[in-house]
Amino acid sequence: MVSYKSNGTAEVKKVFAKERDYSTLVGKVKGALFECSSFFEKMKLEKMNARASVNRSLAYFFIIVLVYLVVASVVYAVAPKPKTQALPVSLAIAIAATLGFAVSVIFLFVSSTLVHATARMLKGRGTYPETLIVVSFGSTPAYLLGWIPLLGLLAIVYGVFIQLKGIAIMHDLSQARAAASILVPLALMIIISILLLVSSGVDPLVTGAKVTTTATS
Repeated sequence: MVSYKSNGTAEVKKVFAKERDYSTLVGKVKGALFECSSFFEKMKLEKMNARASVNRSLAYFFIIVLVYLVVASVVYAVAPKPKTQALPVSLAIAIAATLGFAVSVIFLFVSSTLVHATARMLKGRGTYPETLIVVSFGSTPAYLLGWIPLLGLLAIVYGVFIQLKGIAIMHDLSQARAAASILVPLALMIIISILLLVSSGVDPLVTGAKVTTTATS
């Protein structure tokens, strides 16, 4: 198996990673967004125990999810509302924020489990806490920029790229196998979501067309 990095550049990257400081929240955001390779290299070199690793990654994930929910709530509060809206704005925001937080946490663990299982099947050598770290920090672009329509979509794609780099480092996989570890579970979750919509009597294509028509009218 060809690793994601050559022996000639491995030591250089490790030295560079050791010199970086990602101890603060801003440092972690900067590292995840702009220096993902050295960021994950440093986290791998630190060799934290599993409990500390999970706690730190979860704390970071909770913060960026809350930032997203606060910004999205403000945008919703100031946006024009239909006269037929049944719920008060404050109640609608509270319900949406609670559900959004719960779904985000569930999705984190489900996606981390699927990515980890796929990576291990592809001969990855990382641990589950390391996979959870990658998925947590790889979610940074989506939650910080996901509330912006077009930019949010690009942020999700960039988040997949960050997770690809992280899985390659944590599991010592080639870029191709790391990509498969991310994309196979992603495709599986998309297919399951479509099947659930269809089984509930909702046509995804018709629903998407209606949303597009509403947005452009």
